[in-house]
Parts: sequence; structure tokens; C-alpha cells
Amino acid sequence: MTKNISKEAKAAVSGLAPEAQYIIDHLQSLKPVHESNPAEARYIRESKRNPLVLEERSLASIEDIKIATPAGDLPARLYIPEVSGAKALPGFIFFHGG
Repeated sequence: MTKNISKEAKAAVSGLAPEAQYIIDHLQSLKPVHESNPAEARYIRESKRNPLVLEERSLASIEDIKIATPAGDLPARLYIPEVSGAKALPGFIFFHGG
């Protein structure tokens, strides 16, 4: 039974950062979008219930880069946060089609 295990312990076992586990848990607790009416969907997006709205953090730099592919270069933007000490940081890749 896993009810008595903390979220941090579950995340450690799953290999996810606690913040990532929070987002997954939160999204799973919401009503499915296909069962929501537009007003409910807007409320979820605009309210504090949206786990993807994070506190603003300072950035050390923002860099426009190109990623070489067989079909040509893809423009990309690299955001590097300010951190103290040399440590590995998690990565996030967002692909936008359009």
C-alpha cells in the first residue's frame, strides 16, 4: 500500500523531481478537458490551479541557437537560469508545431 508514502519518496523512487511529480499529480486530479465546458477549462487555465504557472526566476542568459538536422537548421532558444554552485540542471524541451 502506498498511501502512507510521501510525495517526495514517491518521486525519489520514480526518478522524477518533486516539482515534476507535483505537476503530474495535479493534472491527474483535474477533470478531463473533453468533459469540461469552455468556462471550466478557462478557469483551470487562468486560476492558481494551473501547476504550469511557476514563480519567475532570474536568468543568467538567453541564447538563440540553431540545431542541425538532415532537413536543415532548426531555430531554438536556450534559457540558462542563475544558479549557485556547479551542478547539473534538469532540461525541458518544448516543441511547437505550427
